[in-house]
Amino acid sequence: MAEIDFRNTSNSQEWLALLFRTAVEQGWSDLKFRFTRDPEITATGQGGEGHVLHVHARVNRTMRPIAALKGRGAETVITNIKANSGIGSGKAIKSEDGLYTFVDGGKRHDVRVAVFPTHIGETLSLRIPSTGRALTLDDFHMTGHTRAAIDRILGFANGLTVVAGPMGSGKSTFLRAMLEALGGPDKSVWAVEDPVELTIDGVEQISINADANNGWPDVLTALRRSDLEVLMIGEIRNYDQASAALEIGNAGAQVISSIHANDSVGAVLQLMDLAESKPYTLGAQLRSVVSQRLVRTYCKVCGGNPKSTPQGSCENCLNSGFAGVRPVHEVLILDETFTMALADHKSTSELTAIAREAGMRTLRESAQELINEGVTSKEEVERVLGHD
Repeated sequence: MAEIDFRNTSNSQEWLALLFRTAVEQGWSDLKFRFTRDPEITATGQGGEGHVLHVHARVNRTMRPIAALKGRGAETVITNIKANSGIGSGKAIKSEDGLYTFVDGGKRHDVRVAVFPTHIGETLSLRIPSTGRALTLDDFHMTGHTRAAIDRILGFANGLTVVAGPMGSGKSTFLRAMLEALGGPDKSVWAVEDPVELTIDGVEQISINADANNGWPDVLTALRRSDLEVLMIGEIRNYDQASAALEIGNAGAQVISSIHANDSVGAVLQLMDLAESKPYTLGAQLRSVVSQRLVRTYCKVCGGNPKSTPQGSCENCLNSGFAGVRPVHEVLILDETFTMALADHKSTSELTAIAREAGMRTLRESAQELINEGVTSKEEVERVLGHD
């Protein structure tokens, strides 16, 4: 890990530009800045300078240390990020978020920034946007069973489909691939995001801006009256988004969105709670749920064993044994039996069993297929999905 002393604070802005450029080029998905105490400096009683700013990057699904910054310039780095994200430059007393925009090679990049006050100093979490081409469904290398279920969903005339998973599970990427498959020059296709991350040809994309009276309630109310056939709502987090997604889908449009949930049954229950909907009403409006996780795959250079190479190490995977990811899916298509069980207040395990009887393969069953193919390990699957 590099240790950088920024006693000359003018170096901090130049270093920050280099960091963001490297993050984009290397495909890092997240950056984290956090302070720790420096015992050597703290002992001298130098107060605010007695801290080290540690920078970590999420590389191939895992956090790795990138740099440790000392001196007043380290604080300047934080101030720079906050000021350029529309966040106050003073010490944060509450969690705040903003958007940091930088231009590299003539291309604009919008980085999501979240600031959290801690007992030592501020911690910053940054989400780096993907710069590659928009993926298609073919790029996800789904199993035949999963692809058949997705193709069935794409053929629905109307209704809501949600993509479920935790943060960093590729929900937005999969949503955009579904949107590309649903769209076409002869269709009225819309997308609402906060913010728009990737321009998609043939799609009317709306970026939420609450400060300009263009917040979620405003946009979703207008869309209810619009002539649309396909709608993507970036994420469902509250009643306004949940109810609008269900209502617009019920009115005749194909609606896709994402939701934070551990699995498909959990997503159904979460959506019912957010929309304050009754089971039979939800069952008529929600057509399907696609849960997704990303598991790391063995490095093709060292085969998962960096020490096996002639050099005894592997630069391709940074000695982790893994390079690249594959998705695993769990597709739940709601039917009358599932809806009746939902109305009867069946337990989560009972609902899962009913879905499996109807053909759903769980995330763990899908992941086992990758283990059997020899492209990932049991330990990696347990890291992502937890233990049985």
